[in-house]
Amino acid sequence: MRFPALCAVVLFCAPALQAAPSQTAAAADDRLRALLSSDAKVREKIGKTQSSAPVFAETDLKDAVADRPADPASERQELLARLPGLRAPRASGCADFKSCSVPPLAMDIPAGEPVEHAIRAMLRPWIWLADARGARLAVAPVAADGAAILAMNVPGLGLKGVELNIAPGAEGGVHLWFSRALELAEVYSREREAIQKP
Repeated sequence: MRFPALCAVVLFCAPALQAAPSQTAAAADDRLRALLSSDAKVREKIGKTQSSAPVFAETDLKDAVADRPADPASERQELLARLPGLRAPRASGCADFKSCSVPPLAMDIPAGEPVEHAIRAMLRPWIWLADARGARLAVAPVAADGAAILAMNVPGLGLKGVELNIAPGAEGGVHLWFSRALELAEVYSREREAIQKP
């Protein structure tokens, strides 16, 4: 699989198991964010996936809910949940490398939620792992038709052409998953354990 030089997120790093990301890992995450927002192939695939996701609407349910007497406390909670600044952030992915013992290998994103945040959450543990192991990590868009949206290489860890896939969710929204999930879980566990050994 070819990785275009201009589109690839590449990083070289020094080993360390730390809670806060290094400057190199933070810069790689910024480059990934820029790739997701600017690459035409990635934007097109995300847009197509979101537009083809099923939408569920049950009119009888609306009538059943409308017949219920109003509860001021639940109405307030419902209102607060709809205000972006007041709702709790959705828990997805790992907060930092130190506490990330198992990286997300698949994720379901509800309709209306940004897919780019979930993609970054899935790739961030691999950025941290490459940073900690002093390995080179490359991420590039996949041009071919099909479910793959990005391909990841970490040659220093024996990973080549690992695809991050995207498809409409079965119940709406978007489903993301890595190909070769079992291999990824094994590599991540092995390499993270090697970092933790004195």
